[in-house]
Amino acid sequence: MTGSHVRVDRLPDLSGGLAFGVWVLPTLRLPEPQRILTLGDLRLVLRDGRLALGDLPLDAPLEERTWTFVSFSVDADGAATLAARPQSELRGGPPQRTQGAVAPPVLRRFLEG
Repeated sequence: MTGSHVRVDRLPDLSGGLAFGVWVLPTLRLPEPQRILTLGDLRLVLRDGRLALGDLPLDAPLEERTWTFVSFSVDADGAATLAARPQSELRGGPPQRTQGAVAPPVLRRFLEG
């Protein structure tokens, strides 16, 4: 495991879902996952510069050495949205975004409280 990350072991009741956002500064494109957040079995990672939430990746890698706001939301049914927007584009067009389902059993335990 490389880089700084957050690990969450216990959460309050998240039966309505959850949302998370953080600024990241990607500096190295490594083939092994660089964890940003661990929530049970669900991981928000960079792998080869590409942001992924579990098995849900963004299409393009994040820009190196560019502050980027990354966020995700997961509703109570496990539907997820993952997004990234470089600081330079905060006033510009839409962020890089993808949607899918990501709620493994351990995440469902967190969501159900």
